[in-house]
Amino acid sequence: MQWSYQTKKYDLSESFTEYIESKLAKLDPFLADKAITGEIMLKRNEKAIKTKMNACQITITVGDVFLRAEEKSATMRAAFDICQEKIIRQVKRFKDKKSIKQKPSIQEVLSATQAEMERTKKVKMQELYLSEAIEQMELLDHDFFMFINKDTTKVNVVYKRDVGGYGLLDTE
Repeated sequence: MQWSYQTKKYDLSESFTEYIESKLAKLDPFLADKAITGEIMLKRNEKAIKTKMNACQITITVGDVFLRAEEKSATMRAAFDICQEKIIRQVKRFKDKKSIKQKPSIQEVLSATQAEMERTKKVKMQELYLSEAIEQMELLDHDFFMFINKDTTKVNVVYKRDVGGYGLLDTE
């Protein structure tokens, strides 16, 4: 499997690339028969808390399914090692689900989904400007807030970013 690499504020050495590819070779038996692409993002964040300055993100695309793991740690190798363990668990789970030949009935799917759901909450969508939504999120002390944007009349989600500031998810 071929991996593409992206780095932000991090110099990727040849030895670390070899280490990454040798560890990710464990995925080959699970994905050998699939048309897949893999991407590894390594970034260093000087603004983050000193103990979690390095982040690793691994994304695997199998057809129209995305498997993604992300981890932050004090060292890039530690971040990668934990991230690699997470993505291997996801790939194994994906392979197990794909190996089931018989499709469950819609009733079985609904009951299984409801059993996994720990909490369902109905929210009243408010029409707000972005600044009002941020203020509301801060007042509630939440990490994200869903609202109808008065400027666009579309459903949006505003969220707090790990590196500070805010992000906005906009629907199409």
